[in-house]
Amino acid sequence: MKTRMLCIILILVLTVLVIVGSCAWTKFVQEPGGASPTLLIGQIMIYVTKCPQPASLDGTHKKDITIQLEDQLTAKIIELKSKGIDGYFSIINPENYHYKIVGFRLHEKTDRGTRELAFSFNGNIIIDSGKVNNVGIIECDVNFKSTKVDIRVNQKYEDIKIWFAEKYPESAWNKKEWVNVGIF
Repeated sequence: MKTRMLCIILILVLTVLVIVGSCAWTKFVQEPGGASPTLLIGQIMIYVTKCPQPASLDGTHKKDITIQLEDQLTAKIIELKSKGIDGYFSIINPENYHYKIVGFRLHEKTDRGTRELAFSFNGNIIIDSGKVNNVGIIECDVNFKSTKVDIRVNQKYEDIKIWFAEKYPESAWNKKEWVNVGIF
């Protein structure tokens, strides 16, 4: 009798967890608050080709990417990590409004351990206070055969705005003014 009761309770708990886990989240991690809420958002993708074996990184990567920003006023390095399978990154209410992107790192876990691909970049961002600052999509092509890294930035702003509105339809960030942020 006790075993049967435990099984029923376990089934109920698992059912509730599945239902709650499958519900769509409509709120962003942190909703706007304070006098001048500010959000910087974008997406990062790294395309790797001709990576040496045995632990090949070939393919498209959106998760486990770190974007390194240097605060232009304090020289402090801030690391933003891409989130989820979509590869978006964000910073809410940054301390300052002038940053320089100094590099990217891709972390790949393999059966032989963790492998990292890092490269530098030099691009400035000026954030507009009190608005949603849309960097767009940053795409990095890394070709090991040619040892070439090609980085394209400031593309497809509207794609990020549409993605955000679909992913977080209830978010108050959707009602704020969105501005396209250039990287120069």
